[in-house]
Amino acid sequence: MKRLVLEQKLSFAATVCPDGTPNLSPKGTTTVWNDEHLIFADIRSPNTVRNLRDNPSIEVNVVDLFVRKGYRFKGRAVLHSQGEIYEQGLRLLTERGYDMRRELVKTIILIEVEQVAPLISPSYDLGANENEVTRQWEQHFASLRGRTLATSSLRNRLRALWRSMTAIARAPVTTREQRPIGCSSVLDVPPRCPAQPWLSPLAPCSRTWPCVMIDA
Repeated sequence: MKRLVLEQKLSFAATVCPDGTPNLSPKGTTTVWNDEHLIFADIRSPNTVRNLRDNPSIEVNVVDLFVRKGYRFKGRAVLHSQGEIYEQGLRLLTERGYDMRRELVKTIILIEVEQVAPLISPSYDLGANENEVTRQWEQHFASLRGRTLATSSLRNRLRALWRSMTAIARAPVTTREQRPIGCSSVLDVPPRCPAQPWLSPLAPCSRTWPCVMIDA
């Protein structure tokens, strides 16, 4: 149980709003405090903290996304915005790899766990074992990752094309008078630059490049 909580970097905390409706919020810092307590940091959890001030009841779900097993922890929360628990919480989360800069963390939430219950996917009721369930979800997330990479690659190519088109559209039109002395290129029939023949004939003359016509 502790291993699962320590390994997973995402949990979901449910609290009760003032009007009695539920508030479910993802938490990226939930970890084990001791045998009876969990903690997480308030980095961007205004609604969760507000609800806990009025009603300390809370449930935290931690699930292994690949094995599809986990636990639900019910209990009561105490808020610590300063003092020893706050300082200990910052140190503990820092030791476990979290960015706990003081200016980021408004509150440390300490949860006294009163009930624990397992969470198990219905896939196991159908006869699947852990290896089969894990393989299924590994393939699922791999396919999502592949689509994300393909979309990102296409997006980057389109951005590069757009930048090139924008640069061409914004390039100043060079008149005959603006061209370097001795450059024979004209607007209607642009030959290759005699100083830089590797340039495209349609490339606008840019006097920012080294040019033998100018330097001569």
